[in-house]
Amino acid sequence: MLASLAALLRAESGPNDIAARYGGEEFVVLMPGADRAAVVEAAERYRAAVEAASWEGLRITISVGAATVSPGDTDETLVNRADQALYASKSGGRNRVTHAEAER
Repeated sequence: MLASLAALLRAESGPNDIAARYGGEEFVVLMPGADRAAVVEAAERYRAAVEAASWEGLRITISVGAATVSPGDTDETLVNRADQALYASKSGGRNRVTHAEAER
Protein backbone atom coordinates (compact mmCIF):
# COMPACT_ATOMS: atom_id res chain seq x y z
CA MET A 1 0.00 0.00 0.00
CA LEU A 2 2.83 2.45 0.85
CA ALA A 3 4.54 1.70 -2.48
CA SER A 4 1.27 2.48 -4.29
CA LEU A 5 0.96 5.75 -2.40
CA ALA A 6 4.54 6.67 -3.30
CA ALA A 7 3.84 5.93 -6.97
CA LEU A 8 0.72 8.10 -6.88
CA LEU A 9 2.63 11.00 -5.31
CA ARG A 10 5.36 10.73 -7.94
CA ALA A 11 2.76 10.65 -10.71
CA GLU A 12 1.09 13.81 -9.37
CA SER A 13 4.40 15.63 -8.83
CA GLY A 14 5.88 18.20 -11.18
CA PRO A 15 9.04 17.52 -13.20
CA ASN A 16 11.33 19.26 -10.67
CA ASP A 17 9.60 17.93 -7.54
CA ILE A 18 11.00 15.19 -5.34
CA ALA A 19 8.55 12.83 -3.66
CA ALA A 20 9.96 10.46 -1.04
CA ARG A 21 9.02 8.45 2.02
CA TYR A 22 10.13 10.41 5.08
CA GLY A 23 9.23 8.09 7.93
CA GLY A 24 6.87 5.28 8.86
CA GLU A 25 3.74 6.51 7.13
CA GLU A 26 4.99 9.99 6.28
CA PHE A 27 6.00 11.30 2.89
CA VAL A 28 7.62 14.53 1.82
CA VAL A 29 7.36 16.33 -1.49
CA LEU A 30 10.04 18.93 -2.12
CA MET A 31 9.03 21.59 -4.61
CA PRO A 32 12.06 23.80 -5.33
CA GLY A 33 11.09 27.41 -6.02
CA ALA A 34 7.36 26.90 -5.38
CA ASP A 35 5.43 29.63 -3.59
CA ARG A 36 2.66 29.12 -1.05
CA ALA A 37 -0.13 29.08 -3.64
CA ALA A 38 1.63 26.42 -5.75
CA VAL A 39 2.39 24.30 -2.68
CA VAL A 40 -1.18 24.41 -1.40
CA GLU A 41 -2.56 23.67 -4.87
CA ALA A 42 -0.25 20.67 -5.25
CA ALA A 43 -1.04 19.42 -1.74
CA GLU A 44 -4.75 19.58 -2.47
CA ARG A 45 -4.17 17.72 -5.75
CA TYR A 46 -2.30 14.97 -3.85
CA ARG A 47 -5.05 14.80 -1.22
CA ALA A 48 -7.81 14.52 -3.81
CA ALA A 49 -5.92 11.93 -5.89
CA VAL A 50 -5.38 9.70 -2.86
CA GLU A 51 -9.03 9.95 -1.86
CA ALA A 52 -10.19 9.11 -5.41
CA ALA A 53 -7.77 6.21 -5.98
CA SER A 54 -8.74 2.56 -5.71
CA TRP A 55 -7.18 0.98 -2.62
CA GLU A 56 -8.35 -2.63 -2.73
CA GLY A 57 -11.74 -1.76 -1.32
CA LEU A 58 -10.37 0.47 1.44
CA ARG A 59 -11.08 4.16 1.87
CA ILE A 60 -7.69 5.88 2.18
CA THR A 61 -7.22 9.59 2.82
CA ILE A 62 -4.25 11.73 3.76
CA SER A 63 -3.69 14.71 6.00
CA VAL A 64 -1.17 17.21 4.66
CA GLY A 65 1.04 19.71 6.42
CA ALA A 66 2.67 22.16 4.01
CA ALA A 67 5.33 24.80 4.50
CA THR A 68 7.28 27.15 2.26
CA VAL A 69 10.70 28.58 2.99
CA SER A 70 10.72 31.78 5.03
CA PRO A 71 13.74 34.03 5.63
CA GLY A 72 15.96 32.51 8.30
CA ASP A 73 14.62 28.97 7.84
CA THR A 74 16.89 26.01 8.26
CA ASP A 75 16.07 22.52 7.07
CA GLU A 76 15.01 21.74 10.62
CA THR A 77 12.72 24.74 11.10
CA LEU A 78 11.06 24.15 7.73
CA VAL A 79 10.36 20.50 8.57
CA ASN A 80 9.13 21.48 12.04
CA ARG A 81 6.68 23.99 10.58
CA ALA A 82 5.39 21.42 8.08
CA ASP A 83 5.04 18.91 10.91
CA GLN A 84 3.04 21.37 13.02
CA ALA A 85 0.77 22.00 10.03
CA LEU A 86 0.35 18.23 9.61
CA TYR A 87 -0.79 17.89 13.22
CA ALA A 88 -3.20 20.78 12.66
CA SER A 89 -4.67 18.92 9.66
CA LYS A 90 -5.07 15.76 11.72
CA SER A 91 -6.63 17.51 14.71
CA GLY A 92 -8.84 19.60 12.42
CA GLY A 93 -10.63 16.56 11.04
CA ARG A 94 -8.11 14.76 8.80
CA ASN A 95 -8.26 14.47 5.00
CA ARG A 96 -7.29 18.11 4.67
CA VAL A 97 -4.42 20.43 3.79
CA THR A 98 -3.00 22.97 6.24
CA HIS A 99 -0.21 25.38 5.35
CA ALA A 100 2.15 26.35 8.17
CA GLU A 101 1.43 30.06 7.66
CA ALA A 102 -2.20 29.42 8.63
CA GLU A 103 -0.94 28.26 12.03
CA ARG A 104 0.96 31.43 12.90
